[in-house]
Amino acid sequence: MKDVIVGDIVEILQKLQERKKEIIKEVKSVSDYYQKQEEQKTVVRQHYEKFSHVEELQGYYTHVMFCRLIFLDIKNRTTYLKKMEKYCEGIQNLKLEEIRNVRYNDEFQEYVILSDNGERYEIYEDNLRFIYPMFFKIQEANIAFDGEKFIVYNIDE
Repeated sequence: MKDVIVGDIVEILQKLQERKKEIIKEVKSVSDYYQKQEEQKTVVRQHYEKFSHVEELQGYYTHVMFCRLIFLDIKNRTTYLKKMEKYCEGIQNLKLEEIRNVRYNDEFQEYVILSDNGERYEIYEDNLRFIYPMFFKIQEANIAFDGEKFIVYNIDE
């Protein structure tokens, strides 16, 4: 049997034209959707690239954090200021108004507090573990209690 086209040819062509326009609209909307998806991926990729080198800057941010901690401890006269006095004499007498800046000196591995009158207070980086012990890992040690005192044996020794 042969297929028979029923209807007017002009009407069929008009329907095909309308359908063609609908298909083109669908294709455009789908391509627009994928284009928007790609743009979003590009934005995400750009934000990722901004923070992809954070590990390299981790040391820098750690130094900034300790500079800020030192400044705030001097400003608020906290108990850590007494600990700082052991490693940097005269820092307890330093007033907030006298501080010009607090910075890290990479060459000598020290935190430097400069005052307006030209005095320079230095806290070595290694001493920070005694001032702020909560920020540093403690080496493994064996602890023994003999009734009166604690005895600590370092594994390294």
